[in-house]
Amino acid sequence: MMRVRHFTGGLSNKALHFLDDEINAWIKESNIDVKMVNEFFGQASTEMRGTKEDSIFLSVWYESKGNDKEIHQ
Repeated sequence: MMRVRHFTGGLSNKALHFLDDEINAWIKESNIDVKMVNEFFGQASTEMRGTKEDSIFLSVWYESKGNDKEIHQ
């Protein structure tokens, strides 16, 4: 069964590297096959200040290789 997990992050080099590490760790730990990735750009409120900043939104569509439970951490 196809499932989706969403990620969001900032656009600075540091923020993108953090997002890369987060997604790569999730894929490695989750025993999944990534089928498709959608990316969108927009603005989102920051948690610390509440001001809007440019952001990337990623939707990773995947299928589980093992049991069919939802994989979110």
